[in-house]
Amino acid sequence: MHKILLAILTLLVITTPPGSQTFTTSTRIESNFVANINQINNFIHPVHITNANKLNSLSIHNPSTIPPSDQATFEQWLREGQAYHKSGKTVPQLIEFYAQKQLGIPYVGGLLEIPKLETLILTLEGSDCVLFVEYSLALTLTTLQNSTSYSDLSRNVALLRYQNGQVEGYASRLHYFSDWLKTNQEKGILDILHKNNSSLPLLDPVNFMTKNRSSYRQLSESDSLFQLMQEREAFLRSNQIRFIPEHRIPDFESSLQTGDILSFVSTVNGLDIAHTALIVREGNRVGFYHASTTGKVIKEPKTLYEYTTDRRNVEGIIVARLANPVN
Repeated sequence: MHKILLAILTLLVITTPPGSQTFTTSTRIESNFVANINQINNFIHPVHITNANKLNSLSIHNPSTIPPSDQATFEQWLREGQAYHKSGKTVPQLIEFYAQKQLGIPYVGGLLEIPKLETLILTLEGSDCVLFVEYSLALTLTTLQNSTSYSDLSRNVALLRYQNGQVEGYASRLHYFSDWLKTNQEKGILDILHKNNSSLPLLDPVNFMTKNRSSYRQLSESDSLFQLMQEREAFLRSNQIRFIPEHRIPDFESSLQTGDILSFVSTVNGLDIAHTALIVREGNRVGFYHASTTGKVIKEPKTLYEYTTDRRNVEGIIVARLANPVN
């Protein structure tokens, strides 16, 4: 998804200046959720970057030799988040807490696209719309595990970002955000809202990455990776997600809450999602936080409906929520 957004940046103009903040209440994610997450292991050690220009020189064979210079910041956030949650704040409030911590981080595309073997990357030097969502949720999951450990945070980022929660090459990353949503629902982390509403349309079939093979270095250089991506796209075409069309958003806004994962459905042929964000609710007003391509992580000043209707490249939304899975 990160590289998809970079590849179509000239097609998608996603604007946004800054705004303010809020939260709402929700049910808590309980211990069986935490136990489920704790079972994920054997992930590749994280690489922490302090400058996007350093990506090309990272040591893949011994990634832990790269000092995690942002580790102290992440762990400070986790300590503050733990105290915040223990003071009685809800999970939606906790997600917003971590979203607000990232306000002002500059937008940088292609941060995960290193020209070597796939490895787990965390960075606070820059962000994109998917990294912003991943970090907010991974920080929340780590807090729900009663942990302030950078290692546990890294494990949760890998859990969200990769098919099996492990870095197993380029094809193991969840490149299409509809795949990210569906796979993390299958892991018991998320629940896609309105997924069983048969009155809603299905996403169009995806093939953007293989159709634009030359835009993806890994795919253009490897026939085997290209074939794996074709197979993944075929899987997604047979497991499509329903979405809320733009004109029906007002009918569903009452069911949305702070901390929900928001995906804007793309009008680009073969592409599922144009942009991602986290919902923030203030009374009857539904807005969102996001990493805007215009510059940085912000709180969007427009409402969800205003923003969506202003975008010619968006035809609707998908909304997901942290779930309390059955073990």
